[in-house]
Amino acid sequence: MSPPFTAGWLTKAGTYTVEKMPMPHLSTAVDLAKPRVGVMHTTEGGFDSALSVFRQHYAPHFMVGTDSKGHTRILQFVPLGTMASALQNHTGGVETNRWAHVQIELVGRSSMEP
Repeated sequence: MSPPFTAGWLTKAGTYTVEKMPMPHLSTAVDLAKPRVGVMHTTEGGFDSALSVFRQHYAPHFMVGTDSKGHTRILQFVPLGTMASALQNHTGGVETNRWAHVQIELVGRSSMEP
């Protein structure tokens, strides 16, 4: 049996501080009746460029990566338990964003080639 789901803002992830940085998001709750699902994406760009996009558009729960000063950072944009918006959600299809309990963007590129 899974431990209870804790909603809200994190302050730590292991030894790392989690920076609270609220971004635009919907106030819809995730569907806690669905199995726990996490989604990871790559930003396909650098830390600062990804951050500027999330300041203007709906964001994932977290962004994890190395900033331009070489510091590893974890930013939380949306409180857990609330729907983030890193997934495409087609009208009439599966409510992907509401079913994903945690959405994480990793700073970097998925391509193995430069």
